[in-house]
Amino acid sequence: MDGEFFQQFFSTMQGPAAVLGFSVLAASATVLWEVGVVAVLAMSLLETQLGIDLGFQVAGYTVSPFDLVAMGLLIAAFFRILVAGRMTGFQFLWLVILGYGFLCFAVGVGSFGLQPAVSFYRQHFYVLAALSYSLTVAWTPPRLGRLVQIWLIAGTALAALAAGEWLLGGVIPRGRDWTQGSLYAFDQVRVLPAASALILAQAGLAGLAVWSQIRSSLVMRVLSIVLLIVSLSLFHRSVWGATFAGLGALLASSRQWLTRFAPFLLLGSVGLALLWMLYQGMGDNLLTLALQSAIEEPFTTESSLGWRITGWKLLLERVYSSGWPTILFGAGYGAGYERQIGWTTVFQSPHNFYIAMLLDTGLVGVGLWVYGFARIAAGLLARLPAGLAEWRPCLVSLLATIVIYDIPYNHLSEQGVWLGALAGIAAAGGAAARSPGRSPVAWATGARTPATVPLGRESPGGVATGRP
Repeated sequence: MDGEFFQQFFSTMQGPAAVLGFSVLAASATVLWEVGVVAVLAMSLLETQLGIDLGFQVAGYTVSPFDLVAMGLLIAAFFRILVAGRMTGFQFLWLVILGYGFLCFAVGVGSFGLQPAVSFYRQHFYVLAALSYSLTVAWTPPRLGRLVQIWLIAGTALAALAAGEWLLGGVIPRGRDWTQGSLYAFDQVRVLPAASALILAQAGLAGLAVWSQIRSSLVMRVLSIVLLIVSLSLFHRSVWGATFAGLGALLASSRQWLTRFAPFLLLGSVGLALLWMLYQGMGDNLLTLALQSAIEEPFTTESSLGWRITGWKLLLERVYSSGWPTILFGAGYGAGYERQIGWTTVFQSPHNFYIAMLLDTGLVGVGLWVYGFARIAAGLLARLPAGLAEWRPCLVSLLATIVIYDIPYNHLSEQGVWLGALAGIAAAGGAAARSPGRSPVAWATGARTPATVPLGRESPGGVATGRP
């Protein structure tokens, strides 16, 4: 009886507790930008990365805590824009993208019903909420440093989980039969999903870039290499491509970077070799088999790459056979991604952000996102304010990882944080190219006159004030 009472009590209080937490988050994130970033990462680690279901039922619908986090971030972003007193051009651009996505969601509700539309729109909504919130932060060098530190902490936690799962097993909560469907050896070492491997890779690249450019302890540089090794050891080949693209962007940014990175790249190679020898010395040839199967699998008749490409072709044929309104504006969220690959009917994501956007929002939606990416790249490559210029290699590298990762996967909410930061800094770069001579804080805040706030002592909460 007592057990039933407590079970009913906690079940009843789950909703009110979530609403209270939502209110506290919205208020705290309005004042402190770190709260919003940590909330996004925490929910992503719990739900997306570790697969822990924290949802609860309200009127027959499953409400995810991520729904409340996203709404809290949007409310916080609204109040932060009110404090700023104006919107920047980049904020308006992404507001248009957000608004167009919501319009496609409304179309999907009318065409396919509320439940299917919500199911397919949810993840897109989470990304845009995180991106919109991040755009309201005045991203100055001290804040960028803290953001990289937060990413390194998240990456270290993920690396510890991966190492624990590899060495001990059972560290990550999931069923014992999670490897039963593994066809190849590399599947058995994928103890974390691709989104986790991307966070690890970004933390390693950002840490390596920042602490190679801005002097710091050797321990932090070595940590960056360790995170990169763990990311590569998860054998998500899509993340390999994104990582190498980011590393290539770093090396291409300056001739000096190759010299700076040479010792650390050598250290990383030695680390991978030692890890392999450790496995071999313990009589475990899993790492060798994983590497061999990862290289051979793309050339087999049933490779995951071939599966993806076949699915993309079928979905593109479906779009272009639906008439010009669907081609231009999409079918709306809720249409789904059903396609027949061989004897199997597949309903899951296309594993391609751009094709998914084409299906849901049409060429207009894809064009808005591509234009947003292009504006970010142009701003980062333009003349950045003096305090932000040394961050350029790091930021271009992170943008490259997201754009390339979106070809075989979809970016998740935590990437919205970086996209918002990159967009805000790119806006400062474009403005600095037009009117040189203003301080980094002035560009980050949008002030029309030279900023008088000392670097590192910006407005509370990092709000882009838009006023001198």
